[in-house]
Amino acid sequence: MIRKNILLSVLALMLALSLAGCGGGTTAAGNGTGIMGVSKGVITEVGDASVTGVKATVGGTIRVSGIEFETSGARIVMNHDIRGENELKRGMVVKVKGAINDERKSGVATEIEFEDDLKGPIASIDRAGKKLVVLGQTVTVDDATVFDGATDLSTLKENDVVEVSGLPAADGTLLATRIEKKGVFVPGSVVELTGVVSTVNGQDFTIGGLTVTSNLPQPTGFAVGVLVEVHGILANAAGPLSATEVEVKADELDAEEGHLVHLEGIVTNFLAPATFNVSGMTVNAQGVDVTGVANNVKVRVEGTVVNGILIAKSATVVKVITPVPAPSPVPVPTPLNGAALYNANCASCHQALSVSSKKGATAARIQAAITNKVGGMGALSSLTAAQVQSIADVLAPAPAPVPTPAPIDGAALYAANCAGCHGILANSAKKGVTAAAIQVRMANPPYATRSLSAAEVQAVAAVLAVTPTPTPTPTPAPVPAPVPAPLPGKAVYDGFCAGCHSLGSYDAAGSPNLSSKGALVNGKFPTAGVAGHKGITLSVTQRTDVSAFLNAN
Repeated sequence: MIRKNILLSVLALMLALSLAGCGGGTTAAGNGTGIMGVSKGVITEVGDASVTGVKATVGGTIRVSGIEFETSGARIVMNHDIRGENELKRGMVVKVKGAINDERKSGVATEIEFEDDLKGPIASIDRAGKKLVVLGQTVTVDDATVFDGATDLSTLKENDVVEVSGLPAADGTLLATRIEKKGVFVPGSVVELTGVVSTVNGQDFTIGGLTVTSNLPQPTGFAVGVLVEVHGILANAAGPLSATEVEVKADELDAEEGHLVHLEGIVTNFLAPATFNVSGMTVNAQGVDVTGVANNVKVRVEGTVVNGILIAKSATVVKVITPVPAPSPVPVPTPLNGAALYNANCASCHQALSVSSKKGATAARIQAAITNKVGGMGALSSLTAAQVQSIADVLAPAPAPVPTPAPIDGAALYAANCAGCHGILANSAKKGVTAAAIQVRMANPPYATRSLSAAEVQAVAAVLAVTPTPTPTPTPAPVPAPVPAPLPGKAVYDGFCAGCHSLGSYDAAGSPNLSSKGALVNGKFPTAGVAGHKGITLSVTQRTDVSAFLNAN
């Protein structure tokens, strides 16, 4: 019996080598010298088409297992739905069928399939150990893990909902190749996972550390050790999961006899001399250099399928390349303390900041008073423009508060999605139904086509509990009267007089009050162009303008 098995293995290896020697399999009609094959691995690059050696059209490309595939004509299936090529992202583990050129460097994809491994809330994070627990499954990360919606584990937290794609390891963990943050967990949300059944107790079972309760009939082939995909309602981040769908998964490449296979994954069930599993497929690597290959090592295998076994032509250990650290950020300068500058330079004349007589003064107005040495302001000439601006900032009025976003309109959502079957909201047949009950119904036909977020479902449940009283539309505030254009004498007053004097309602600080006292100007400045009051020199135009401004206030 042993001799018979050895003979079959040798024959299989000879057949694979003969196929590889003459092109490795079936040639793709209409695609140059392309050989039909299957590649499974991590998308390491996404970009524009640059495929050579195989006929291609203009479009996008992805690199999987070292091969650049043109994707524009491919049928793309993601989590059982047809999607566009723009949704293919770095870090996704995909299966690609298509034509591969003779140099094994490029190809044209005809079909691309992607399914996430986990979608659910984070129950715990071990940042030092580079791992987290999602739906009872231990997920590890390395320097090659791609994050979307987060930069790394430090920016994720418990109860964040994540979608994980990765490679199963020999120790039962999942090495994440991509982690995408999807939002924050709401109890009663729909989640999904793919994993191996650990225990079975009647209709209930466990996958890793997650307990799954089920009232569904067990699918054909369901047993301990079988790979399954489960969808259901999660009460809290630690479980249990109430199953709404259970499917036994075929953990295989679906590669035809003689087709070329490029496979990237983590080694499991490694046996001497050179037999092991990668991504659920048995690999025979006899006669191939397997230096460094062992359980839990990431490898890339190329070969041909013979009798359901991948006869390897090469097996290479994939090294994780640590990315070059980002340069240290340029230190942000310490912001100026406008309040301290005001207290040191202004409070003695214009009172404490909270009751300052110069509230609303602009940087330009302050700088003009300093430049013109008004009322002793010349002593502040050492202040920089940035310091003057910081003083003006603390004198500026507080900004208006940011408005609170409007709540989700549960009544409108009910009218659009529910009223057709259950009647108008006031007489709904579903009064009192909970968000969890709505989620369960939406996970099954005919409601599975509805697309509502957990927050929207909660809003619908809220209006079914108590219909809110409509909020009256507020009366709009009257439009303020336009502010008249300033008189030309305003600039003269601000630059030369405001430091000491007050002016009616325009300037309440200082004394004496110059309101309606324009006639004093000629007495204080009898000769144009010659220094007058306080050593200030005014032109004929300035005297006329400031006199008119004083009389107008």
